[in-house]
Amino acid sequence: MSTWLSEREQRLVAGAEAASAATPIPTKIVSNGEYLPPPQSTTQKKVEARINELADVNGKHLGLSRRQFLHTSCGMAAAFLAMNDIYGNVFQVGSAEAREPELIKARAQSRNKMTERLTGLAAAAYHRSNLW
Repeated sequence: MSTWLSEREQRLVAGAEAASAATPIPTKIVSNGEYLPPPQSTTQKKVEARINELADVNGKHLGLSRRQFLHTSCGMAAAFLAMNDIYGNVFQVGSAEAREPELIKARAQSRNKMTERLTGLAAAAYHRSNLW
């Protein structure tokens, strides 16, 4: 089969699974297969390095390899922390959440309870407004 792209260009347009590091979030722009993405920027490299640093330290604390750690909710928290370190305080996440899975579970449960309360209030208001 003939192709317009060279082998090098085909590698450059590889999907996110093949083209980026095994981090919970992409640390560089990846191709959708239609264009050649720009190279990873210096800032993106810093984010990737910081994610790996946090994964090594916190993974060791939990008895996990870097790869195992990055597949957990703590790994996602570490990715948010890394972005906060590089870009400024953007995400509401504490460093303890990258070390303690129970904290993430507690946060998720409290948000679910809040969502249930708000949904219940909205449903009650809806039913009252449709009484006419």
